[in-house]
This record gives sequence, structure tokens and C-alpha cells, in this order.
Amino acid sequence: MPLALTAVGLFLLTAPWFGVPSWRLVAPYALGAVASGLTIGKVGSNVNYLIELGAGVSLAIGALLAWQRPRRAVHAAIALLLALDMALVVLASPYRTVTHIRLKQGEEARHLLEVVHRAPGIVLADEDMGLLPLDGRPIFFQPFEMTQLARAGRWDQRPLLADIERQAFAAILIYRVPELPLHRERWTDEMLGAIERRYVVEERVGPRCIARVRAADRRPGHRAAAQRGRARGNSRSQNFWSPLITRVPCVKNAVISSSFATFSWRGRRSSTMGERS
Repeated sequence: MPLALTAVGLFLLTAPWFGVPSWRLVAPYALGAVASGLTIGKVGSNVNYLIELGAGVSLAIGALLAWQRPRRAVHAAIALLLALDMALVVLASPYRTVTHIRLKQGEEARHLLEVVHRAPGIVLADEDMGLLPLDGRPIFFQPFEMTQLARAGRWDQRPLLADIERQAFAAILIYRVPELPLHRERWTDEMLGAIERRYVVEERVGPRCIARVRAADRRPGHRAAAQRGRARGNSRSQNFWSPLITRVPCVKNAVISSSFATFSWRGRRSSTMGERS
């Protein structure tokens, strides 16, 4: 969107010289939006960090078009160039490709939901965490948030590592893309090492690895214990979050917010959001 940003810059620089009243509203908002957009430079950020900047650009462009409305030729030329600019942005956006791919993954989503449904105990997931509440299960663990807290020294991951070592989870769904190692942002090296030691990838669904307890480690009472673990899952997940939120109130919103994938299932789009307090 180079033309749009250029138009915004020209408006902010020239409008005060011509006494455009809207400049006093647009300029502070746009500058604040730029400052907000700079926070995108951190782990886990995405285009949602640019929402304020997009709003500021839209406000400035609207003010520019309103200012030039009496000059019909200039107004029409600006509107045409900006429309062309926006069309090129949409066509070149990588999210356009991602959206098309997601819409074609209905069968994978149904299969993953079946995997979660058949699991005889607590399931951990990263990218596909939204499948858990769709199956009526609690979200026991949010990998990305807790991994960042562990690396910052604000959360002790040892209890979770002990649970992985004793194979307390029926299945673990990990989203792995070789060219883009997102799983290393969502799981600590210690978590991945424990999963590799105590679990085996039995199935792959697209870029998702489904890890289950190694067959040699499955004990006769393991399935029954897993069933009991599923029944206790809701209360365990509440106990898991409460001490952290109490001790680290400054990250409460980051911890309790969940980003769930949207899947096409049975002819309708289901989007599920979870909240922990």
C-alpha cells in the first residue's frame, strides 16, 4: 500500500498549511497508531497489531478525499489510485493464499476432531486448540503463552514436564512446518524433548503431528487411568491457571486469551473462543 501511505503523509504535511480542520483530529490519531504499530516487533505478533494503524490510514484518507471534494478531477484521481493500490494489496497478500488453503481443509478438520473425540484422556494442542471445546473438553494448557512465560522466568514448567514424562496425556497435537518452525515458539525445548522421549508420532494430518504414548509403554491400566484423567480435566485446568494469574496479574490477559482456529464442519463454520480466569 505505498500509494495509500504516501497520500497519508502528504495530507499530514500539507493540511495544516491550508487550515484543514480535520487535521487536528487525524494527525494525533495517526501518529499514535504508528507508535502502536511499532510493537509488532516481538515474538507472536501478527497483523492484528496493525489494526490501529489501518484505522489511522483510513481516517487520514477519508479526510484527504473530503478536503479535495470541491476539486472533482483531483478527487477522482486520488480515489482511483487508492482503489488500485488496495486491489494490488489484496491480490499480493499472503493471507489470501492462506485463506483459500484453510477453506479446503474441511476434511482434515473433521478428521482432527475425530482424533480428539476418540482420545481417552487429556489432549494437548497448539494450532488446533479450538477443537478441544468443540468436543466438550477443557483447555488444559496453552502452549505459546506458557512457553513465553517459562522463557521469561515467570512460570515453572517442571510440573508439566513431569506430566509429560509420566505420559499423563492421551494425545498431543503439534503443528509443524519445516520451513517455518513455529512449534519452537509454542513449546520449549524441554517440552519437545520430553514428548520425543515418551511419545511417538503415530499419525500426520497435513502439517499436524499426532503424538500418542509409545505402544511399548502402554500398561494394562493406562486407558482406565486416562479416562479418569479426562473426567478430572476441568478441575485440573482451573487449578493449573489460578496460581499463575494470581502471581502474575500483568500478563493475565495474555494468559487467558485463546486464539482458536475456525473450521468448516458439517456445512457450517464454527469458531470457538475459550477464556480462563
